[in-house]
Amino acid sequence: MAEVFTFPEGSAYLWTGNSTTSALLVFVRGVTVSPKVDRHDYRAPFATTWTYTEIQRRADLTISQAYSDPTAIRFLQNAGGGAVHCHLKHIIGGNNGSAGIFLYTGSLRDMNINETGPGEIGVSFNGTFDTFSAYP
Repeated sequence: MAEVFTFPEGSAYLWTGNSTTSALLVFVRGVTVSPKVDRHDYRAPFATTWTYTEIQRRADLTISQAYSDPTAIRFLQNAGGGAVHCHLKHIIGGNNGSAGIFLYTGSLRDMNINETGPGEIGVSFNGTFDTFSAYP
């Protein structure tokens, strides 16, 4: 499976651990999620069907602009060594949550500060996640 999900703007909830109550809400633009599942297929001797075994599952995340208050920098710095989870929601016509994707057990890397304003900060970052699921 090699499908790419992109959307121009939406919201992202980032959290560590197993509770979403501490999630950091970030407004995002230019989101790209590239999920990939590698499978090995084989057919046993004299069998009539193929067997597919999943070998690896991962999703690469790229966010070109993320806007939040300055806690985003502290969150991304502290999350550097541990597992991060992300819930992305696409915004269509003001309807937040019309489509989205969950990304679990990942790591964030390549964080860059793009721009800052009074009380807000703009960052971009990439990440890799081990588990994902999407909804329409």
